[in-house]
Amino acid sequence: MIEEVAYILLIRSIADDFNNHPIKVIRDNPEVVRKYTDKLHKAITIIFSMGNLSVLDTPAELFFSMVEKMQHGLLTRDALYLAVMDQNNIQNIASFDSDFDRVDQIMRWGI
Repeated sequence: MIEEVAYILLIRSIADDFNNHPIKVIRDNPEVVRKYTDKLHKAITIIFSMGNLSVLDTPAELFFSMVEKMQHGLLTRDALYLAVMDQNNIQNIASFDSDFDRVDQIMRWGI
């Protein structure tokens, strides 16, 4: 999930700074990503400083579970998040991604 937060922060920052689709901006000029590394580093530092955060390992069996979770119509990354949540009995997720709303067993908290 930390990767997802970093990705969303990067994409939204580029969208705010350029008058073009962020993916197109990156494809046209990959060097633009460097402009945001300090911002992403600060965000990740804040995340890891949260007292109630646990960072979980991702063993191989989770990738097989990921494929099963794709039956909810999720793409691989989101299905992997769901598999990690399932293995660790986590029912809540903070996400902009409304695709998680298709999964009855979890509660998505919009951020």
